[in-house]
Order: sequence, then C-alpha cells, then structure tokens
Amino acid sequence: MLMSAKIRFYRRSLAFIMIISMVIMSPVRHVNAKYQLPRKFIHACGSYGGQAYTNSVEALDNTLKHSVKAIEVDLNYTSDGYLIGAHYCSGRLAYLQNVYDFTVLTADVLLKKLNENEGIYLIVDSKCANINRVYRDLVKICTDNGYDSMLDRIVPQLYSE
Repeated sequence: MLMSAKIRFYRRSLAFIMIISMVIMSPVRHVNAKYQLPRKFIHACGSYGGQAYTNSVEALDNTLKHSVKAIEVDLNYTSDGYLIGAHYCSGRLAYLQNVYDFTVLTADVLLKKLNENEGIYLIVDSKCANINRVYRDLVKICTDNGYDSMLDRIVPQLYSE
C-alpha cells in the first residue's frame, strides 16, 4: 500500500513538473495582438421575443441593432452535416425553433451578417461538436466568401486543452 502511494506521488509530481515546464518554455502568443476582446458579450445571439438561447436569425438581428462588440454563438452540426446555431445537442433545438417560429441560423448567414458589421467578435461555443472541425468550417466559409476580416474576429471558446 505504501509503495502504491509513493508511485502516485511520483506520478503526480512528474505531471506537475511537466505542466510547469510546458508553461514556462512555451512561446508567449498574442502578447502584441491587434485586438482585445471586450469584457462583456452577448450569449447565444441574445434574446428575441422574450426567448433566450435560440441562436436564431431573429435574435442575431435584434442584437445587431445595438452597439455590441462580441457575440457568443452555440454552433453544432445537424444530423446531415450543416453547421447551425444550436444551444442544445438534441432534438430540443428543433422543438424550440418550431414552437417559437425562429429561423435557424446557419454558419453561412452568421458569418455574412457579422462580416457586414465590422468590429464585432464571434465567440464560438461548441459543446457537442469537435471545435477543430467547427473552426475549420468557419475559416472555409470566410475564405470562400471573401470575409477575410472575419478571420481575426473568430474566437473559439475552449473548455479543455
């Protein structure tokens, strides 16, 4: 029993030392970044008609009427591969949008609208989908449509390394 406790201690110590050395030795990034994210942002595209978490076209349009600097959007894939605004990972999204007659916000429409509103950052939340895939798809939409200014304004929201 004492041996296994020593092994756990050494493993944890080694892991701690490795993490500290990676932090110390890793290059500092974005120290001189040309942007600074606002401290406050609108969650799930804002609300519309008294409903929150819709990530809908209506909520986005309503939010864009105000002077916002950052909008967080929950992006997930449909079963047939479309990237849309969806706070929920299940069929609940379709239920909410059907009940309240909201328009589904596709990634194409989202980026088009934000590209037309210079200076607004897009914070991408994707709890259910692979954030790398989501980000690659967003970059592809931007480059295919000439939204080059959006590339510096897309911020992935990460939950773990």
